[in-house]
Amino acid sequence: MSHWQLPWRGPVRRVDRGGQTTGWDVMAAPSLGEAMVVGVAVIYNRNGHPRLVVQTGLPQALQWKTARVGEWTTVPVAAPGQTVIYLMKYDQVPDIPDSTFSDKGLQPRQLQWYGQVMAEINAVLEELADLHGESIEDFLFMDDAMFDARRLFGAPPADSVTVAFGSCQYPAGMFDRALAEHSWRRLSSHLRSTVTVHPECLLLLGDQIYADATAGLLDPLKSDDRYNTPHEDFLRIPGVRDVMRRIPVHMMLDDHEIQDNWEPFRPRLKGTRLEQGLDAYWRYQRGQAHPTARYDTWFKLDGPHWCAFMADSRTLREYRSASRPGEALILGSAQTADLETWLLSGDNAGKLKLVCSPAMLLPRHVEHQAEPDYLDNWDGYPGSLVRMLSFVFDNRLSDVCFLSGDAHLGCDAHITVSCGPDKVRLRSIHTTSLYAPFPFANEREANLKLDDEFSFGMAGRTYNVKVQATAAPDRDGWTLLRAGRDPVTGEWDIQASTM
Repeated sequence: MSHWQLPWRGPVRRVDRGGQTTGWDVMAAPSLGEAMVVGVAVIYNRNGHPRLVVQTGLPQALQWKTARVGEWTTVPVAAPGQTVIYLMKYDQVPDIPDSTFSDKGLQPRQLQWYGQVMAEINAVLEELADLHGESIEDFLFMDDAMFDARRLFGAPPADSVTVAFGSCQYPAGMFDRALAEHSWRRLSSHLRSTVTVHPECLLLLGDQIYADATAGLLDPLKSDDRYNTPHEDFLRIPGVRDVMRRIPVHMMLDDHEIQDNWEPFRPRLKGTRLEQGLDAYWRYQRGQAHPTARYDTWFKLDGPHWCAFMADSRTLREYRSASRPGEALILGSAQTADLETWLLSGDNAGKLKLVCSPAMLLPRHVEHQAEPDYLDNWDGYPGSLVRMLSFVFDNRLSDVCFLSGDAHLGCDAHITVSCGPDKVRLRSIHTTSLYAPFPFANEREANLKLDDEFSFGMAGRTYNVKVQATAAPDRDGWTLLRAGRDPVTGEWDIQASTM
């Protein structure tokens, strides 16, 4: 009997800028070597449950590709109305070019190989789920119609936005797995429900893994284990797998993908840990090899009534010098310029603009205001903070909302920036952690200036800033953002809740 397995990692749903599925990513087990990925159709019963028996006749398409060690392999989308299961065959990779076999034009050698594959799959399919300790339904690949929000929940109102976002998934230990994975089970259940609002996507704003989970005490010494194993464990969480199958998931890295509170401690610092962390981030969270040439870590997203700038506030932040306080930029010069161009782009006119970064824009912190080099968020880079606030005011950008993670404390800040009689309002919403079991690592509500007023001068003008913020309940979870246009003013009415 040939050696068949379900995909070792995946499925991860890949989408284009319009939110349509372009393929699914899977990964072969490194200990078993190169594999052949075979896709076969699965039939659904009338009650909506899959029959875990492959069709006895030729499916609409038999697809296969070669999966190489340490690489994500993108497999095709299912045909309309079709569900596919992809299986890994490790002990025999035939000398046939990667292809999609249809019911026309099969050569005799292909037909013989196909018959052998079908016989083997039928013999092992029902055993695979038990071998992996998971439901085989977790490995089914579906076309977009299976997850059509309009079909399940009705067409969303015009000019409405619903987006989920979260941050900080500390890994499970020996005894807390159910608790550690609870946020993901809750989100998975939310997406399966037919009576709740369906988010258009999930934004993960950093610390999806903790490469330094034990602060060096028990962290792996080998780089492959230190950065790859936490990602592999994260992608094996059943709730993560199910969410990634149902909605687009977009990820930005933060410090724990590299090292706690990482930042350049000298100008233009690179370093081994940064490069290794970036390699793993590109492979597991972005689904591609780390580019050898310079490649921007930040990226942009487009939705029907919203757009998002996923900012890298960690690896591109500039070196901070006590001799030149306030000059360093938290996003670096190139990314800052690109963000400002994006905010003014005509392509984004009329949309809710979401500026997403692991670092919190506002409120400011109580401690270390006189020593900003000790602060990790935007108030630790006062030059970036005042530049962004003045830019928003000068261009009257009242349709901007800043989303952030990292601090393990949810917070919703209403911000007013004024200069003379004119005012501009914006929001800064900070999500709570998905799982943060250690209270000493969490931000304290008392350390945030929830009611704050301050002024700054720039280009001969004085800007006044007023912040009115509320902290979210002190518990793990993810944040659901809902927004709709006010029919009178045309401005976006934004609601955020911890789920």
